[in-house]
Amino acid sequence: MKEQILNEIAEKVMVKLAKHEVELALVDDLNNLSQKIISLDNLHKKEIEDYNKLLNNIKQSISKNSKLSIDFLGKIKDAEMQAKGLGLDIKFLDKYKKTLNDYYETTKKIDSIFK
Repeated sequence: MKEQILNEIAEKVMVKLAKHEVELALVDDLNNLSQKIISLDNLHKKEIEDYNKLLNNIKQSISKNSKLSIDFLGKIKDAEMQAKGLGLDIKFLDKYKKTLNDYYETTKKIDSIFK
């Protein structure tokens, strides 16, 4: 009888220990996953911050350089008028026009990002 009681107590203790081990394992899993989520969240926040900095740099660059493209267009127009006035072939301006058009295409793509 005494042995049976001791066995029952031992069994109950073992069951309780097993339950605690399961609870501890569950808490460990939750802690591990929580740390991974925190790390991922911090990474995404940094990426968003870097992205916003990059967008601001692009905006500032375009703003500063828009005058340059306007000046370039003006020079192309002046050269075209002078070449026509002198009776010269204006095909030499095609590469400059292409350069300016390429720049405009790039700025259109950038503009579409900001919309």
